[in-house]
Amino acid sequence: MKAVDLKVLRNRLLLANPIEPSSRSVPAWVCWLSKAANLKGKSSVRVTLMLLKLALRVGRHQNLLISRSLLECESINRVTAYQALEDLQQAGLVEVQRRPSRAPLVAIVGVFDPVVPESQTRVRDACSDTK
Repeated sequence: MKAVDLKVLRNRLLLANPIEPSSRSVPAWVCWLSKAANLKGKSSVRVTLMLLKLALRVGRHQNLLISRSLLECESINRVTAYQALEDLQQAGLVEVQRRPSRAPLVAIVGVFDPVVPESQTRVRDACSDTK
C-alpha cells in the first residue's frame, strides 16, 4: 500500500466534510479521531490511521478487509491490531465482523457523518461524551 502523507489525509477528510469559514461546526472526523487518540496505547491510533487511509483508498467506510499483508505494510503486529480493533469497537468507533479463519471486516462508525451542530463550538466540548 502506498504511503499517504498525513497532510494529504487531512485535506481529503476536510474535502469530505467541508467547513464554512463563518461556521463554528466541528467535523465528525475530528471528534472520531480525538476519541481514538484518547484510547490506551498508541496501537489504537496507528490502527485508526490505517483504517482511515484504507477507507479513503478504496472509497468506502464499510466492509474494510484487514488482511495480514495490510498489517505488514503498516508494520503493525497482528495480535496488537486485533486488540486495538477490540478497543475501537468497545469505544463505538468501529464495528468488527470477526470470521473464523478469515480476516475481519471492519466498518467505520460516525466518521463520515455530517458535522456537529453549530451550538457546540469547541472541539473538546463537541467531541466529549458527557463527562
